[in-house]
Amino acid sequence: MTPENIETLTHLLSEEETLVRKELKGVAFKDPATGGLQPKPAKYQGNIRQDDIARESTITETNTALEKELEHRLGQILIAQEKLKNGSYGTCDKCGDAIPLDRLLVVPMAPFCIKHSE
Repeated sequence: MTPENIETLTHLLSEEETLVRKELKGVAFKDPATGGLQPKPAKYQGNIRQDDIARESTITETNTALEKELEHRLGQILIAQEKLKNGSYGTCDKCGDAIPLDRLLVVPMAPFCIKHSE
């Protein structure tokens, strides 16, 4: 992998990290008691009807699912950034073969080659 490729991939990972952290702020908050993230609960306001409860419950469930998915993505990004630093980036975690550059440009945090990603 060329220095230019590494620079491009470093930039892509940084952009992806910024985006994921921004999205996380929209669906979760930092819990002062645990230091971890918690999904934002729905906000019940005013006169509450059955359809309001259903809608707000759906929002809470959606935030929970999004928070878990975004935390997972952020973890993958941070692992990829660490691999860039220690020189192990771009190799499949399963077989050790090089992950094609085209794949990394699309999914810069990919831990597996295409064969082992399924």
